[in-house]
Amino acid sequence: KLTAALEGSSCKISVDRVHDGVILISIDGHDVGEFGNAPMRLVDALMPDAGTAKLFIDARQALGVTVGVSSAWANWLARSCHRFSHVHMLTSSRQVGVSAGFVRRFTELQGQMYLYTDASAFERLLVQAAA
Repeated sequence: KLTAALEGSSCKISVDRVHDGVILISIDGHDVGEFGNAPMRLVDALMPDAGTAKLFIDARQALGVTVGVSSAWANWLARSCHRFSHVHMLTSSRQVGVSAGFVRRFTELQGQMYLYTDASAFERLLVQAAA
């Protein structure tokens, strides 16, 4: 398991390769963009050499995200979507859920990106993917 973490004044983001081809991003706090594109570079570094990966984004502890951050993730996912077989995102904040829905529509990932508010369903899929 490989892990990298970024910690700022209002947000913490960790990126873990929980299994070959399975990457987990965990977001805690309010992401105001202080990390720039560092989280995306961390994901890129953990991608498998060949094939696609399953990306899990655990944003249940995310309090909010700026429009700029949401746009940066959307642009990165639009460029990188061919590298992911599926993207699964767990949200608990209404604002983060709305942003995630925007990202899914903007990147045209409707058939690849799944949004969850049920933590147990998200965790079950993550465990299955990492097995």
